[in-house]
Amino acid sequence: QVIQQDDVFRRWHPASLTKLMTAYVTFKALKDGELALNSPITVSKKALRQPPSKMGYPAGSVMTANNALTMLLVKSANDIAMAIAENVGG
Repeated sequence: QVIQQDDVFRRWHPASLTKLMTAYVTFKALKDGELALNSPITVSKKALRQPPSKMGYPAGSVMTANNALTMLLVKSANDIAMAIAENVGG
């Protein structure tokens, strides 16, 4: 049962398209064997300077690619997106 709807048929573009593309490139690297879910992702000072929304881990923090992807996709965290991009893209 639909309780409420607003512009249900209006076309819209997903927010954070850059983060979606970062996830896409990361999933491709996983598929191609260039990266594993347990690969380390390190947060840089540049990643830490990204505007909110962010997780706020200090520079030098290391997490698995799996955890980083989860934070990127669930929280849409800019600092984690930058960290993933730096680690996957070089």
